[in-house]
Amino acid sequence: MGQWTAADFIRAMHDGIRADGSNAFPAFPYTFFNRVTDKDLRDIWAYLQALPPVVQANRDNTLPFPLDVRWLQYGWKLLFFYPDRGEWVDDLSRSPAWNRGAYLVEGLGHCSMCHTPMNVLGAQQQRHYLGGAMINGYWAPDITAKGLETASRFEVGKVFSQGKLINQAGAVRGPMADVVHDSLRYLTGEDRLAIAEYLKSVESRPRVDLPARLARQPLLKRGQQVYVRVCILCHLDGEAGAPRLGDNANWERRIRDNGLSVLYRNALDGFNNMPPRGACVSCNDADVIAAVDYMVHHALDESEWKELQQPPPKSRKQVTGMAIGKRIYAQTCSRCHEKGLNGAPMTGDQTAWTPRLQKNFDVLLNNALRGLNTMPAKGGCEQCTGTEIIAATKYMVQQSQTGRDLSLW
Repeated sequence: MGQWTAADFIRAMHDGIRADGSNAFPAFPYTFFNRVTDKDLRDIWAYLQALPPVVQANRDNTLPFPLDVRWLQYGWKLLFFYPDRGEWVDDLSRSPAWNRGAYLVEGLGHCSMCHTPMNVLGAQQQRHYLGGAMINGYWAPDITAKGLETASRFEVGKVFSQGKLINQAGAVRGPMADVVHDSLRYLTGEDRLAIAEYLKSVESRPRVDLPARLARQPLLKRGQQVYVRVCILCHLDGEAGAPRLGDNANWERRIRDNGLSVLYRNALDGFNNMPPRGACVSCNDADVIAAVDYMVHHALDESEWKELQQPPPKSRKQVTGMAIGKRIYAQTCSRCHEKGLNGAPMTGDQTAWTPRLQKNFDVLLNNALRGLNTMPAKGGCEQCTGTEIIAATKYMVQQSQTGRDLSLW
């Protein structure tokens, strides 16, 4: 941009026209920046001009033909840009804070670029405005009034300043982590609350309607409601690697290999690309567990479901193996024991584990099950069975006491 003028910059931001007169592609979010006032754009330009110059060649256009033809963008603009462009105009029936929040969300923040699904031509589906969408394999959640109904403005604002999801659902991840780190954490307190006020006023059509085949299911109503409101967005079509509802073989394999309690923990704590609680800010643990039950129940016939709810002794005996212990350790215990956090002995540190075994192995197991000092009962894993905690404890000791075989203990 070393040869650009302020007028070139404003034209690119407002109209998507580059300094050489060609069209920018809408991946450059001029469709949002056109809402920004000339004054703010001049301030941004002044800041950019104050940055030290860098010699860096621009990357070549890598789009395939005919998508790489810039003049064809005029057709896209006629369909999706020209009918709704122009600087933000305050709604005088709304508060100053609401208008400020709307200006930041719809303009400089361009939140809709990730949180609103796109059609096949790369334009927003306005009927689902801010209703949630997939971006780079991560779920950008529903941030409308419905999605944020249980959160206060202050809780929403804390996401921007602290990078932690609402309802203790973990840290923000994926592209949003970059947004918080590079941008949103610098907002003033007033602007954070203004954005929250606007978001909590947005009404939008649900992203996915309930299919008739699910509406007829009479059981597990609570889980069904959570599934329809939250989980269906990924689990209906397998977005981001989520097991599809109806892919019974997939669900049966997961249940056979891991057990139901592991599925609960994955849903509560997050797993692979799924954020904790599926990024549902209004779901408590019971809601999430009910949704898992609903999806599992859908994959099994009635006899299999009843057997899973009351497994025979053989099934319970299997969870004491070292393989299960290793899995439970990785998903729960490793948070502290991997790095020795909160006074936990590091796995593999024979010096730290030896005195803990001198009293008696029963004492160690009892501490793991009931808690000791800063460690809560079962390491804080409310969904873990006692046999799973015992298996994880044996695994940690096995890794830390070479030459000892605890598999039959």
